Amino acid sequence: MEPLYAGQYRELYERHWWWRAREGILLSILKRLLGGATGLRILDVGCGDGLFFPKLEQFGTVEGIEPDDAVFETDSPDSRIFRGTLEEFRPAHSYDVILFLDVIEHIENEVPLLERARQLLSPAGFVLITVPAFMQLWTHHDRLNQHYRRYSKRVLRERLLSAGFSVVDVEYVFVWTAVVKLFVHWLERWRPNPATRAHVPARWVNRLLTFVCRAEYALTSRLGTPFGSSAIAIARPAWSPDLRGSSETAASSPDPAARRS
Repeated sequence: MEPLYAGQYRELYERHWWWRAREGILLSILKRLLGGATGLRILDVGCGDGLFFPKLEQFGTVEGIEPDDAVFETDSPDSRIFRGTLEEFRPAHSYDVILFLDVIEHIENEVPLLERARQLLSPAGFVLITVPAFMQLWTHHDRLNQHYRRYSKRVLRERLLSAGFSVVDVEYVFVWTAVVKLFVHWLERWRPNPATRAHVPARWVNRLLTFVCRAEYALTSRLGTPFGSSAIAIARPAWSPDLRGSSETAASSPDPAARRS
């Protein structure tokens, strides 16, 4: 990403409502999938400065990969973070959970990256992926973050299948922000946005919008929604023994939890 934006990474993660809401949504998904599991091996690809690590540690041991030096506040980051790419990473063990949280849209050809992740998963492991949704919502923010694309559920599912995964679930999130982004997309066709710095709203605004996003997800996760500004996917290796022969299935059994809890 742009160096100026990367320099804001910690501030945005800790204070901005979108990051706070996304963290809450991801933790609710992981708790649903893993239950009370502990002792798992978790790999966070594109982990930045490891700011999600403390929350992930409730499930087990956490490691990370981050190739962008601009996001590190010091020259000696957390020793659990490998400073390089997933392709360069050579761990001594497999992982139960691999996270790609708004990562693969930065990669020109994401399928080899996903294939490498599949090779690093344990037989009953899974990947959890978040991506920006719908090219119709493309804005200056995507250029600022050096995105190659935004995804529909269909495209995200196709990429995962091409990488040898069986797709457990794909859903859209952040419904109301999709409406806002669509408006911004059309506005920028007439008035391009030259801003290069993200804005953190006032504390009360952050709290309100964080609550709205989490409440919205509590509803849409049960009822479903045909659109959103982001998409979340869960996928397992196609040869995973818990798939019961299906190419796509629901996340009905938290196998890592059953194995290690």
